[in-house]
Amino acid sequence: MCTVVLNTYNRAYLLPRALASVLAQTRTDYEVVIVDDGSQDDTPQVLAEIADERVRSIRQPNAGLSAARNTGLRAALGEIVVFLDDDDWVAATWLERLLTPFDDPLVGVSCCGLTLVAPDDHHVIDTLLPEDMGAAWDHAVGLFFSGSFAARRTLLSDIGGYEEQMTCSHQWELSLRLVPRCTALGMKVAPVDEALLVTERRPPTDRPMNSARRLVGGTRLLIERHGQRLARTPKQLGYTLAIAGVNSARLGDYRAARRYLWRAIRVNPRLAKNYARLGTAFVPMIGDRVWRSADHRDVADGFERR
Repeated sequence: MCTVVLNTYNRAYLLPRALASVLAQTRTDYEVVIVDDGSQDDTPQVLAEIADERVRSIRQPNAGLSAARNTGLRAALGEIVVFLDDDDWVAATWLERLLTPFDDPLVGVSCCGLTLVAPDDHHVIDTLLPEDMGAAWDHAVGLFFSGSFAARRTLLSDIGGYEEQMTCSHQWELSLRLVPRCTALGMKVAPVDEALLVTERRPPTDRPMNSARRLVGGTRLLIERHGQRLARTPKQLGYTLAIAGVNSARLGDYRAARRYLWRAIRVNPRLAKNYARLGTAFVPMIGDRVWRSADHRDVADGFERR
């Protein structure tokens, strides 16, 4: 059996769409655990009206996205666990295709592709499929978004689930522990070369996870805990450092911005844009105009493809 952990917070108007897509699956051996992370809108009423024996709901005081997912993981009865956000929806064959690779006992994780759509008319912006993630992920072919991967519950429990201190890029951080755990156990990451998840690409101003403070906090933790592994893929480590640098500048901390951007250049000297960023960080008057305007994001969206 599989458990779908569907986390939600103040999105009573979107939750029914996500849940309806899950309940329309071609595969039937699954349960749905909805974790309401202390919503203050009509979510409790929406949950009270669900009359499907496959669905359980848990309400907890607001503790954050990762904590909500971990609550669902602890409650899961299925051998395989999939996480889904309340503003996404899935194809009818989502579970069937994600779960089939687990017929091989050596598969620990499976990953499918996704379609990015505009929030207004849902026109397709991009399609992402599993790809070689680089040496930092032992060259696993995968894609780690909520809804784009499934994993054995024992593996997720072994690594402690989601890191609740993370302020951004929760999936990316999880993958930096989950994939090496698979490798250590001689298990595989199995790609499913189909886009089975649909996610809306909202503008940066409508994504609280993209606030400068969250991005700096998240990248700092990634660098401290996973810097050595990320260094196996210099381009990726340099990109992470650049995100920390630009968002430090957005907060007005130009000393930290210069430190991160200089490290980014040392790690990946071929990226010309970082030289311009570093130069700007030495002139706060210009940096304020470039980075601290209300609509500027530069590399703030960097985690969206992980």
